[in-house]
Amino acid sequence: MSKVIDAWNSADFEGVSEQKLTRFKRKDIRAAIRESRYAVKLLQRVGQAPRPVGLGEVGENERVRAVTILHSSLPNHTGGYTGRAQGLLKGLMLNDMIVRAYTRPGFYTERVDSKASFPYPLDEVDGVEYRHLPAESPRKNGEYEYMYKAIDWYREVFLVERPNLVHVRSTYLIALPALIAAHELGIPVLYEVSGLWELVFEGRGELGRARRIERMEDTTCRFADRVVTMNSSMASLLDSRSEHGLDIGLIPNAVDVSRFSHLTPLEEKEFFAYDVGYVGSLVDYEGLATLIRAIALGKQKGRAIRAKIVGKGVELDKLRDLAETLSVEDLVELPGPVAAHEAVDVFEDVNVIVLPRVSTPATEYVTPLKPFEAMAAGRPLLVSSVSALSEVSRGGDAALVFNQGDSEDLLEKLIDLLEDREKQLSLSRYAKEVVATEHNWEYVAAEMAEEFKKLALPFGHLPFLTFAGKVQHHGSIVYPSHV
Repeated sequence: MSKVIDAWNSADFEGVSEQKLTRFKRKDIRAAIRESRYAVKLLQRVGQAPRPVGLGEVGENERVRAVTILHSSLPNHTGGYTGRAQGLLKGLMLNDMIVRAYTRPGFYTERVDSKASFPYPLDEVDGVEYRHLPAESPRKNGEYEYMYKAIDWYREVFLVERPNLVHVRSTYLIALPALIAAHELGIPVLYEVSGLWELVFEGRGELGRARRIERMEDTTCRFADRVVTMNSSMASLLDSRSEHGLDIGLIPNAVDVSRFSHLTPLEEKEFFAYDVGYVGSLVDYEGLATLIRAIALGKQKGRAIRAKIVGKGVELDKLRDLAETLSVEDLVELPGPVAAHEAVDVFEDVNVIVLPRVSTPATEYVTPLKPFEAMAAGRPLLVSSVSALSEVSRGGDAALVFNQGDSEDLLEKLIDLLEDREKQLSLSRYAKEVVATEHNWEYVAAEMAEEFKKLALPFGHLPFLTFAGKVQHHGSIVYPSHV
């Protein structure tokens, strides 16, 4: 491997950018040099942008007006990221915040309609509006080039919307260029970290990419005026990677508790069709093979445990094959994906919910929605010992914990729980109360609204003076000003 690629994989953008393109014929080296030059531009520009001053001095009669920048949005992409965005945005609006949401440049043509022309249709979901921007340079041409050329679009959106706060969500891909644009206009930035791509690539063994991402994420956190995240594990990781430490706020994950209100309470259920259940993505890190092996061990010991595993993913056929190989296909039902409203109903016929995630760099730090859905459904929860799930267990009061990847320990803990009705009731009651008070969107959005108020600038303190009634980019109108 060449020294240039070694430096690239060490995130030495400065060293790689100084190389002459004409010296190299290899495409990967030339691409690394070009991308490093854009990375250096990003790093220099974020360092040169002045920090906003006078944060959190918004008067009592002055509302917070925020622009939120998203990687993706409903209704065009469904998942934990977009569900959290929807819950937060709707809740912020109910907390008297003015919030305008935009997806990253290029999202609409990448995920919705590749032939669409700008301006794209506005999407509205339950009162929340999502606007979409075009990309000057597609991501496939180079990630850092894409990021650098996105700065102009973010700048123009901020000029039109006139926010006194910019709220950016994961990842650095959108957060860093939006932060640069905001700071150059004197607007404070709150960065909400809900996932870290470097942990995913580290788990896959792509260490060079992980190092490059880590440098960009750490830079974004360093220059953001406020960083918040979903759990203490992720906050501790980000703090440990910061040279001077970070004061990170916690805005936990949440669910819409009302979606589960029709389910029969545990204390009123006399019979369950399934002893154990799982609802979610079927991917390797969810550890569902560990659950199936535990069921096979139980069968060998004369204990039949019926399971229903619902969802879609690349592991579906593998899990079906595993159940057949272990001769438990009669005990493990794998129906595949179901509609969102049907997924909630799965909890009705399941006694215990198991989340058997295995340890990877990502699963140790990222909290899924699944445990809070089980809690809201009023079903006792058994989770693996990865840090993010252990934190949710509240020391065993909200959920029981087994050793991750250990089928025997999972089986032992599961049988104990299935045979202890009082423990089931104790766990489910405590967990349901925790969700109702701390992991519902009303509570979480109120916490985020307080973060907004602490950071937003009074409009009179914003240093930029002139706003166009409409902003044009290469002749295309972005949006007319409504102020």
